[in-house]
Amino acid sequence: MPKQELSRIIDELRSESTRWDAIIKLKMLSDPLLTGELLIYLGDEDWIIRWCVAEKLGDINEPVAVPSLLNCLNDTDFHVRKNVAKALVKFGPTIFDQLLPRLESRYAAERKLVHAIILSIGQAGLTELENQLSDQSWVVANHCLYCMFHIGKNDAIPYLIQALSKKNVQKQAIILLGLLKSQKCIPYLIQLYFQPSLKKCVLESFKHIGNDTVCQSIAQSWTSKQPRIQACSEKLILKLGSVMVPHLLKLFAHKHPPALIEAAIELIQKLGSEKYTKEIQIIAAKNPLFKEYAHTLLQDAPNDTPASPKKKKFLGFL
Repeated sequence: MPKQELSRIIDELRSESTRWDAIIKLKMLSDPLLTGELLIYLGDEDWIIRWCVAEKLGDINEPVAVPSLLNCLNDTDFHVRKNVAKALVKFGPTIFDQLLPRLESRYAAERKLVHAIILSIGQAGLTELENQLSDQSWVVANHCLYCMFHIGKNDAIPYLIQALSKKNVQKQAIILLGLLKSQKCIPYLIQLYFQPSLKKCVLESFKHIGNDTVCQSIAQSWTSKQPRIQACSEKLILKLGSVMVPHLLKLFAHKHPPALIEAAIELIQKLGSEKYTKEIQIIAAKNPLFKEYAHTLLQDAPNDTPASPKKKKFLGFL
């Protein structure tokens, strides 16, 4: 009976005089057993039939319809392609295994539709997209990362940080985190900076985040209890030179163990503290513990007030 009713509705869809009533009747059908019949009509010569059936398959939401709907992303009619995309969105991230390989399609229109489907699925797809990064080709994985960036913005930062460990998307993840001005990613980027193939990407990301933010985060990372982060931070501090001194001095606004204070003062001595004598004297006046360990810095300080430091290039840019 439902098959006969569907057949009558399809016949009515073919006629302009009964089409709109037939569209409403088709919307009222909800039997999932009709999926097989609908899939046959999805290949009908009349684009109106394909257009209506694609929408109905999305409403019924039977997974068996997904492969046929995907094949219709290249339908000759724009309206059909649009309804096919809307139907696929209703299946959610469960279709990613079958959908994502089509990001390598030779047809730009199909790739654009796949992007639109992923973006429409939205936040619900972030976790599955992240899971797919390791299983897909370089091209597909980078498309996925791009979609994660546009879907989540700041909510995507944890996923993008996770992606820093995946070789096939590392460079794009570094740049996208910079565009989001993420401070959380800086300790990770500090470590990646010392990989020659990633150095330029890290510098570009730092540029987007901002010099002062990056320098202060590097100084803060130097206090990390994780040896690797601490060691990489110190290497970067020594590379940057005396421009890092004021950022290290800011650390003394808070309480720190004597061992860390002593290590920081030794690091400041290596960098050269002559331009920052006044700041050192102010901190020493407020922090007795710092004054106790900083006596060598204070002894070396000239009596006259130093000139304002000139702007210095930061890792190759101002």
